[in-house]
Amino acid sequence: MIRSRMRFHLRNLIGNNAGHEIFIVENGFYDIDEKPVPENEIHNILENVNTIFIHFLDEEKARLINKYGLEKKIVWFCWGADAYYLGKFDNKFLLPKTKKIRLLLGLKSFKGFKDIIKFLLKSSVDKIAPNKIVLEAITKIDLIVPIVDQDYENLKKYYDFDIDKYQLNYINNVFYHQPKVKNIKNRNNILVGNSASLTNNHVEFIDQISTQNLGTKKIFFPLSYGNNDYANYVKKYALKKISDNAVFLDKYLPFEEYLNLQNTCQSLVMNHCRQQALGNIILGIWFGSNIFLRSNSGLYKHFTEKGFKIFKTEEFDLNTQLSEDEIEVNRSLLHKWHGPQYLNSRFNNLLKRIDEI
Repeated sequence: MIRSRMRFHLRNLIGNNAGHEIFIVENGFYDIDEKPVPENEIHNILENVNTIFIHFLDEEKARLINKYGLEKKIVWFCWGADAYYLGKFDNKFLLPKTKKIRLLLGLKSFKGFKDIIKFLLKSSVDKIAPNKIVLEAITKIDLIVPIVDQDYENLKKYYDFDIDKYQLNYINNVFYHQPKVKNIKNRNNILVGNSASLTNNHVEFIDQISTQNLGTKKIFFPLSYGNNDYANYVKKYALKKISDNAVFLDKYLPFEEYLNLQNTCQSLVMNHCRQQALGNIILGIWFGSNIFLRSNSGLYKHFTEKGFKIFKTEEFDLNTQLSEDEIEVNRSLLHKWHGPQYLNSRFNNLLKRIDEI
């Protein structure tokens, strides 16, 4: 499984617009080519800029905001996971059986025990580092740029932040590679989820699909990153319920190899209750797969409001199939709403919006 390189996509989006020098802060400081930049140099640079873009707001970047936030314009490109780490969101996006699994796994490990404490003491968790530092930083942010509106709406609902937003996605690298859609006979495999994260709600979907006649279909489960204990649980559960069909992708795959695998999948199923796995979904649409998303996911609303033919995970059926016309409409809309031309235009408008702050 290849993890979606959102940092790469954002870097290209910004890099396509002249006049913007990019530095990456992630366990150190790096330039656009990911070469190390001395810490004293980056701070000198930050002293002399007007605007700081933050992608994936963690404690390290929050400390930068807390240092410079009152003097600079701060724009937060919210990935989703960086917001949903906050205490009030804990367990909000897990279905009932997955909540029980989390509790069970938590009782078996110290790390999991800390998760249980976090679940029981949501408000208290936000009062200590790193959440306290991140929440302080958010109050200094001038503009939030979410993947979908739901991410912003959830922040407003649970934390009542009075911050403006500007919705913008990233350019997916499928538009750079332009992979060919191969004509594969019996293209009937299924990809389920994007990681070993509990928010995939794997068990609920495994129960759902185990009642259907799977025949020789391969059910791929990408589990190459996330919670190892949870990944092992999913493997055991899938082997118990759909042993003849389950295939586990527990190692990163080269991008081309992952593209070939996606090309064999008739359906892509994401059982998330929030925005997640957008990169994988875009690949699925590119290859003409049937896309199943939970109806309460922000991405379901995002795609359906723009005219995409998307199915509900709650109504998954093996016989569901897009027509050739629907596949072409989805691909056309993908270029319209997620292609480089549209997103570069949106980014240029974002720069104008920043100038008005």
